[in-house]
Amino acid sequence: MSKHAFPMFEPWPVEIAYGGPRNQNTPSQNALIFKEARPYRLLFAAGDFYTANDSDYWDVMEPDDLRAEIRQTDPGCQYLSTSGQIAGMDELKITSGIRSSAMPFQWIKKADDAPSSNNLILAGNGIYNVETGKLMPLTPDYFATGVPDWNFDPDAECPMWLAFLKQVLDQSFHPTLQEWFGYTLTPDTSLEKIAALIGASRGGKGTIKNVLEGLTGEAHRGSITLNDLAGDFGLQAMIDKKLIIIPDRPTPRRRSATLPLSASRASAAMTRCR
Repeated sequence: MSKHAFPMFEPWPVEIAYGGPRNQNTPSQNALIFKEARPYRLLFAAGDFYTANDSDYWDVMEPDDLRAEIRQTDPGCQYLSTSGQIAGMDELKITSGIRSSAMPFQWIKKADDAPSSNNLILAGNGIYNVETGKLMPLTPDYFATGVPDWNFDPDAECPMWLAFLKQVLDQSFHPTLQEWFGYTLTPDTSLEKIAALIGASRGGKGTIKNVLEGLTGEAHRGSITLNDLAGDFGLQAMIDKKLIIIPDRPTPRRRSATLPLSASRASAAMTRCR
């Protein structure tokens, strides 16, 4: 299914008679009518609109896409003027059941017996609870903005990966790397640490980085520079990222004002972002 597409048996958008020909409804009433008619849940959180999809996670929705969807419910502008459509979008931001204070990887609607979000790992076929060792189904009640391309398999083995690590990394570092991989896959950021892969060229750093990127998933990884970390501008796109890759930084010829690495060259510094 393509992004923002809806099932064939439930066509959308459809025309809506907002309050009749004169439409004396308030913008908040029109927003509620739109919300109730829409076949998939709408969410406004972390400053953006999101739409639940057929896989039970959330796609970010650009304002122009939402406005176009509202327009298609009243293509002739019989009930909603242009200003009325804009007012309706503003009202959707504060409509009960749409507005949420949840951040990505938190519960939007938390059941009494729901596990801590810090113990959850997203997989293509569900949500793995590291505390219980059980796989839960994906649900729009959990604020996931994507899933990785791999499925959880409790019987899976990785002989090629283990053989590779034996070649490139001293055995004493294997538990630390395993811990970092697991930490990255959860939403937990309490340790506030950066991992730096340091070593010679063709020493396995790129392969380790690529595997971790694949486990994290395309939707939840990003790349920035050390200069980007020196300020707040431009970091909004990192809000739903579990993994941030900082690429090579060659040894400078003179002292730089940017944030330094503890080594002269690191193939990838891997940090966490809430």
